[in-house]
Amino acid sequence: MPPETPFDLKFTSREVTAWGGLALLKRMLDGMGFKEAVQSWDLPQPGSNRGYRPEQLIEQMIVSIWCGAARFAHADITRLDSTLVRLFDWGKAAGHKAIVRLFQRFDQVSASRVQSSSYRWLLTSSNSTPSPWTWTPRYSPAGAARLRVVPRATTPRTKADRATIR
Repeated sequence: MPPETPFDLKFTSREVTAWGGLALLKRMLDGMGFKEAVQSWDLPQPGSNRGYRPEQLIEQMIVSIWCGAARFAHADITRLDSTLVRLFDWGKAAGHKAIVRLFQRFDQVSASRVQSSSYRWLLTSSNSTPSPWTWTPRYSPAGAARLRVVPRATTPRTKADRATIR
């Protein structure tokens, strides 16, 4: 029985985008609850009622980076693609200057607060999904911790297992 695919692959007369693979990114962000998490991070709000929501600006920046943006000016890649704007439900995409203005509204206190809450969300959401890798701390004689990645499938359980793996 072939595995079920979440997307239908077929010819269409509708608009397409070169960044069509970003539908998978959208699905991943939605599955992680990204928008809800960003709303809880206490981001600086826009100064006017015409400003873009900070959640949209953060998401738009992530999508731009995923598309290959290396500078803020490259964020217009997503702004000029109407299919991506519809895919991510932005209504209207912001220019790169709006993203720059969002980051200019941060001071040291708000940056630390947002960073700690975003890392807390990221680490707790990543711990809730099973991973095929385990992280086992190894300690040197001096007491400094080193991390070693060990695949779970080959992790020896007993001395006999260690002998058969080697």
